[in-house]
Amino acid sequence: MKTVLKIFIISGLIFLCDLRYCYLNYRFWTHYKTDNFESLIEYKGKNIKGLRGKQILIHKDFEKDLQKIDDYASKNNINLIVNHSYRLDKYALSGAIVKPEKTSDHHAGFAIDFNINENGIK
Repeated sequence: MKTVLKIFIISGLIFLCDLRYCYLNYRFWTHYKTDNFESLIEYKGKNIKGLRGKQILIHKDFEKDLQKIDDYASKNNINLIVNHSYRLDKYALSGAIVKPEKTSDHHAGFAIDFNINENGIK
């Protein structure tokens, strides 16, 4: 009986660790429904994807420019992984290489931060 209890406790701890990891890194359940937004839309491109399934929110007027980037990436066999797109001004950016400004195009949905992934090489 003690062995079963140990297995149950260890399984529970592993589950809680996995849940915490997924909450911090795979926030797929926090996607916004953009149907009723006036200016923000969700961008779904062929070669532009959100990091770990993150939603890419942009201003609707930025879509045509992002589509040009997506077309260029497609022609050149490049995938772009978006780290950040629209974000609230109260969102604290951690791990930034450059100190964030007080105002940003991210706050209006006119900017994305991305990494280039070409042939599996980042």
